[in-house]
Amino acid sequence: MLFLVGMASCSSKKNTTASRAYHNITAYYNYYHNARSSYKSGIKRAETDYKYNYTLTLPMLLEGNEQTAGTVSGDMDRAINKCTALIHRHSITVKPQRKKGLITGKDKAFYNQTEFIKWARESWLLVGKSLTWKGDFEKARLSFDYVLIQFPNTTIWFEAQIWLARLSIIAGDYIDAKDRLQSISKNRKRPTTKAFKHLVASTWAFYHLKQRNNNEAIPYIKTAIAHTKRKAERLRYTYILAQLQHQAGNTTEAYEHYRKVIRMNPPYEMAFSVRIKMLALSNLQGASLKKELLKLANDSKKQGLPGSTILHPRKH
Repeated sequence: MLFLVGMASCSSKKNTTASRAYHNITAYYNYYHNARSSYKSGIKRAETDYKYNYTLTLPMLLEGNEQTAGTVSGDMDRAINKCTALIHRHSITVKPQRKKGLITGKDKAFYNQTEFIKWARESWLLVGKSLTWKGDFEKARLSFDYVLIQFPNTTIWFEAQIWLARLSIIAGDYIDAKDRLQSISKNRKRPTTKAFKHLVASTWAFYHLKQRNNNEAIPYIKTAIAHTKRKAERLRYTYILAQLQHQAGNTTEAYEHYRKVIRMNPPYEMAFSVRIKMLALSNLQGASLKKELLKLANDSKKQGLPGSTILHPRKH
């Protein structure tokens, strides 16, 4: 709790149109932009360095994973430090002087804010997300809880709920996670952006996969694929979808999704694994199978594997 109190205790004392404009601009360009860049760099580093075990179903999410915590620690620490400094120097929580005359509903909502600097509000959410990637789940939960208490009916309130659901899934508290996800799904005020839809769908998929409810996860994985902007996520999700179909004995569907992975030009290790799995699903035998296996064995480790025009899924 001292972590939160220390961050929230320092704020600017003047709340005027000019002071808000100054603090918003300075907070963004001097702090938040750099914090978000560090956060994104950490995610990219995790996606690049993560060592997948292709004999197992790939992880739906990399955040909260022990392997990624050390990889992203430096970038996430920089993001947290920038956000902390932003809140310390640019947060405005003092109420502005009320204007004379009639007060509209919009005016009332403005005066009732607990934080008048947008990037200070956003920083609380980014701190929680960064702490989650680091594996510091207790502090992450405190940061998200602060968002829920201080910033109701905002986009970041909805996002914080989803991230809290993720933390509950990591902790094995599936009841709390389901309650949060269902309450968001029923809330008509929830954001409708592609980014938020991806956040929700990937969390539902994570929820089902952790409990080995693979069939229930599949629709959410498809939705996550449709809404993510990150190629690394699209690759991983599509590979997972192929794995789940493969495990369920849906040969044709599995083969098609493996082929989609190949079309996205994946890293060498993933491409090699996909080609092996496609061979396992193919109707090749004898000399033709041997030829394809030799082609794989001789392929350069630094190059993507070329497509084969002779592979077709077995029909059962």
